[in-house]
Amino acid sequence: PTVATAHGAVAGMYGGLLARSAPASLVAISSSQRASAPHLDWHGVVRNGVTVQGYPFGRTKQDHLLFLGRMHPDKGVLQAIEVAERSGAPLLVAARMHGNEEESYFRDIVRPSYDRLVRDQVADVIEAQGPGDLQTLLTGGDTWVVA
Repeated sequence: PTVATAHGAVAGMYGGLLARSAPASLVAISSSQRASAPHLDWHGVVRNGVTVQGYPFGRTKQDHLLFLGRMHPDKGVLQAIEVAERSGAPLLVAARMHGNEEESYFRDIVRPSYDRLVRDQVADVIEAQGPGDLQTLLTGGDTWVVA
């Protein structure tokens, strides 16, 4: 047997490809994804989980907001920028970009808004690209800023 996990939106050309994927068994990454394409022959849902023990609780906190997700219009990075603008809180954006569509979205839509936000909030911007240290970021460290 073959299992294929669908990552991302299951519409358009990708959805058509998945519809023709028999005899592979399709697995969704969320109930929402599965519900968005009821015509597909789903065999289950396997969520992308986080091992909570790997991210210990920290009593101290940083005074910033964090967007952690994919660089896609459906994921809400522009809304996070708007919240940061309204609240005056610094925003760290840690996002994965996969393919030209997401890179273009970041470059053409998100980056100009983020640059305006950062310019209004801080004098110096440190930018890094790469995998970073997710555990340090999520447990209150300030060592990881992703462009």
